[in-house]
Order: sequence, then C-alpha cells, then structure tokens
Amino acid sequence: MGLFDGKKGLVFGIANDHSIAWAITQQLHAEGAEMGFTHLPDRDPERPRMERRLRKLVEPLDTKMIEACDVTNDEQLDHVFDVAASTYGNIDFMLHSIAYAPMDDLKGEVVDVSRDGFKLSMEISVYSLMTLTRRARPLLSSGGSILTLTYLGGEKVIPGYNVMGLCKSALESTTEYLASELGPEGIRVNALSPGFFPAEQNRKILLKNENNNLTVDAELLLMFAARAQHIKEIITPALNSGKIILCDRIIDASYAYQGGGRGIDASRINLLEKWMQSNLTPDVTLLFDLDVSIGMARSQKRRVPDRFEQEKNIFFEKVRVCYLKRAENEPDRFRIINSGLPLQKVEDEITAILRKLEC
Repeated sequence: MGLFDGKKGLVFGIANDHSIAWAITQQLHAEGAEMGFTHLPDRDPERPRMERRLRKLVEPLDTKMIEACDVTNDEQLDHVFDVAASTYGNIDFMLHSIAYAPMDDLKGEVVDVSRDGFKLSMEISVYSLMTLTRRARPLLSSGGSILTLTYLGGEKVIPGYNVMGLCKSALESTTEYLASELGPEGIRVNALSPGFFPAEQNRKILLKNENNNLTVDAELLLMFAARAQHIKEIITPALNSGKIILCDRIIDASYAYQGGGRGIDASRINLLEKWMQSNLTPDVTLLFDLDVSIGMARSQKRRVPDRFEQEKNIFFEKVRVCYLKRAENEPDRFRIINSGLPLQKVEDEITAILRKLEC
C-alpha cells in the first residue's frame, strides 16, 4: 500500500529526465498515484520532439492523459482541464513546475531586464500558477494539494539567478495568498525549494550504494557537514524571518543511525551537535513508529534500497530502540505516532497534534 494509492493528479513542467518534476513524478508513481501530464506544444507537428520526449518518460507509468499546453494560451489551458475532468473527474493534487525567462534577460543584470522580458518571465513563472489554480479549483477534492517549486534565489541574492529570483519571490508571495484563499476549502497550496545543493551532494554520497566503504566516522562527519550547510542557508534565515520550519529528520537521526545503528558513542555525536547546532532544537518532533519488518517491506516496494536501506533488520532494530529511548527521555518534545494504523488514522493523529500546537 502506497501513500498515494487511489490519488489522481496533474503534473505541469516535465521538460526531460533531469527535471525536478520528473523526480517527484517517479516518487508519486512509486507511492501509487495516477497522473496526467502536459508538454510544451511542438512548433512542427510533423516532428513532435516535446511530445515524444515526455511520452518516453511517462508512458511506462500507464498514464491516461498527455496533452500539449502553453500556459500563456487560455484556449489550451481550458482544453487541458476539460480533458482532465473527463478523464479523472476530481483530482487530489496538482504539481506546478514551470519557470522561464528570456536568455538575454537572464544573463544580464536585473537593472537591464527588458520590459517585455520581465512581463513574459512573470506571466510564465508566476501567473501560470494563478491561472492553473483557478482552473484546478473545481476539480480538487477537499484535502487536495497544489505544489509549486521555488528556490532560495527568491529570498536572497544568488549570483547569476537575476530576473528569475524576482519571479521566485513573486511566486512565493502568490503561494501565500492562494493558500489563504483556498485553505478554508480544505485545499493546501505550498511552495517547495530543492534547497542548497552542496548540502544535497553530501546526502547523495551517504545514500549511494557504491559508497559502502565509507567508515562510520566519515559517515557521521558528512551527515553533520550537510546539516551545518542546511542550517546556515535554509533553516536559520527562515526562522529569522518568522517562518515555521518542517524538517524531515535532524539531530535525532544521527543519534539513532550513527549512534544506535553504527555504535558511535553518544558523547562524540553530542560534541558535534553543540558545535554545529548550538541551541537549535525542534520544538516538536513527530516520531513515526513501526515494526521494523513491516517498515522494511514497505520501503522495498517503493524503490531500489539505498545504502542505509540495505542494512539488516538488526541495524534498524537498534535505530528504533534509540529513537524510542530519546522519546522517553524528552516526552515534552516527542509525539509518538503508530504508523501501523491505517493511513487516514495516522493523518488524523498528525492533524490533532498540529491543531494543539496552534492553540
């Protein structure tokens, strides 16, 4: 059973197999989602390069919908959503991964961006989210979700990002307004940034199966190096601007995996924690607890096991014991959730916890 079994959605913005939207699509498919897709219209119908490129990727996913779509063309947009309605009825999610700026305006300084280049960049990169959301709204089920992709360049100056940084800043503001408007209908609207890539490179080293010769000390240090960069570039600026941070694992994972699983003494991990994180600690930690054998069976259905997932069950038993011990020692911070329950009950428990935090 996958997290998206029975869920249907639309994906806008897969350009090729290097697209972030394609990586997200693969994970959604692995979790059981059914999706419809769009591609840029081909200039030459006799040589449909864009369509062929997309079909090569998504046809193995047994999709029922592949349509051409220029987000600046209202007739094409109306057609896409008419097809979506007739194919799927209601949908549960929509992924918006669309951005564009003319090369001349992208290469130059912001002060030199042309009027037409600015308008076109904003229309494709920002307004497209608004117009897609307007059309998706009647199809989205209560509890549905709209996700767009942003980048750090919308919050701070990234050399070379230029006019696209302005677009991402506008996109994030648009997301907040759309979330405010659609939230009362039970529709979530979020913007996700892939984060600071150097930190991700360290994580990739840790996860690759061919790096099984890493020593436990190297593994621990790489983990903290990635975390230090992530804290500096993403978490700290966001906290300083008053944002709420949702982080998938942080210091507890090192105590559990490198401490409990690998056997590194907790005092050594604690030394790195004080150095790298100082007093930065989550206010609340949701611990999704599950029998190891069930968890491993679920994981193996989703994807090819990574370097950690290839470990024996005894490794994860040690990891689990460490997590539960930390939860026992810090009951005010931890909330233990039984992940063996049906998905809806797990979601309800998470919702109840978050609502208590609002109060």
